[in-house]
Amino acid sequence: MNLRHSAHRKTPPKGGSSISDAEAPFCAVIGAGPAGLFAADALARAGARVVIYEHKASPARKFLMAGRGGLNITHSEGLERFISRYGAAAARIAPYIRAWPPQALRDFCAELGETTFVGSSGRVFPASFKASPLLRAKRLGEYLAQKNRCELRSDARLMEKHFGAWEGRAWDDITRSEIDAWAADVSGYAPPGGESAQQLMQRVQIFLRDVAQLPQQNIALVAHGGSIRALLAQIGNVPLAETLSWEMGYGAVIGVRNLSAQK
Repeated sequence: MNLRHSAHRKTPPKGGSSISDAEAPFCAVIGAGPAGLFAADALARAGARVVIYEHKASPARKFLMAGRGGLNITHSEGLERFISRYGAAAARIAPYIRAWPPQALRDFCAELGETTFVGSSGRVFPASFKASPLLRAKRLGEYLAQKNRCELRSDARLMEKHFGAWEGRAWDDITRSEIDAWAADVSGYAPPGGESAQQLMQRVQIFLRDVAQLPQQNIALVAHGGSIRALLAQIGNVPLAETLSWEMGYGAVIGVRNLSAQK
């Protein structure tokens, strides 16, 4: 696979230098992984003509797979502490990190159009990781409203369960005591700064009662799995834990008739 860097960047990177040759030099980058793509970008910024050679079907395959879990980009901790994380290699790597610290990486991401945010653990993630599920629901709601010429309303009571300090963290990063407390009371335990399943059920119940009073006969709700299961538990008068075992595919359409019992 031959990936051509289609445009030269005329503005060199901060602190960098530009190539002033009358004819820009040609550079070949072997491999379209993160390092190869970054090298190609740096060369193109300096004015070089760049071609990336990659034998796989698409670029950055492993990088994109890593992003499926949230994509922890870097960390917000102090620079010296950050460098110490490299252990025996810290002394060798320190000059490179100081020359291009974590904040420079965040600035680079922002320049590419992907802003970042600091999670509760101090880790740094792409903003789209935090907002993309909500954005997808919003866009689908806007499409349905336009397609069916109906009113669109946003309601925070249908948001997914708030996991507080657990948001964006791997299970291995959560203390054993917290996990044990949650396992002992799945419906009542709330992660630090978050909400419990019971609290999710309470806000969904209030929402459902309000919806049942509306004059419209047909209502489309766009929400995420946790909220949908909470709605079905309320409508079917079954425990939320039972709905967790119900098959519900991504993008599934679920029909419910007659909400009069909720009035």
